[in-house]
Amino acid sequence: MTTGAQTPEALDRIWAVLGRCDADMFADASNARCEVFISRWVCKGSAGIDAIITAWPPGRLYACPPIVLLPRLFARLLCGTLCQQLVIIVPVWPAQAWWPVLCPDGVHSRSEVEAVVKLSKLDFTHAPECNPAFLVMPSWKFDAIALLWSPGRVGGPAVCLKASRGRFCAVCNP
Repeated sequence: MTTGAQTPEALDRIWAVLGRCDADMFADASNARCEVFISRWVCKGSAGIDAIITAWPPGRLYACPPIVLLPRLFARLLCGTLCQQLVIIVPVWPAQAWWPVLCPDGVHSRSEVEAVVKLSKLDFTHAPECNPAFLVMPSWKFDAIALLWSPGRVGGPAVCLKASRGRFCAVCNP
C-alpha cells in the first residue's frame, strides 16, 4: 500500500478550512488521523476493511488513499449513493486519467467540490509500497490538494483548481 502523510501543521490547516473529520478511510493503527478508521487489511482497532467496498461510517470522512486507488475511489463517489462529505487528499497531477473526474474542463472543479486547500511538497509525502526486506524506496514529495467533496452540492460555483496551484484562470479572475 502507498501511504500518504501530512505534517501536523498541514493537517491543522486542512481541518481549519474544510472541517474536522470523524473517520479516516485509508489508514491503519499507526497512521490514522481520526479515532475511527478503515484499513486496507485486517488491523486491530479498524472499523472495517477496504474503504472502497465496505459500508462507510456516519459523519464527515477523511481520505488520503494510495494513489493507485484514486480511480476506484472516484468511481465510488460518482455512483451517486453517498450522502456524506469527504475530505480527499490528491496529488496535483493534471495528466492523470482520474484528473478529469475532479476537473472536467481542465480548470474548474466539479460542482461537488466545495473547497480546496493547497498542500506543498513540504506538507505532503507519499511512500510507495515496497517490501523492506528487498528494497527501500524513497518517499515521493509533490504538490497536492485537500478538497471537500459534498455529494449533494449540485449547481454550486466551481472551484478554480488552477488557483489552488498558485495560478489564476481568466474565467475566475479576469
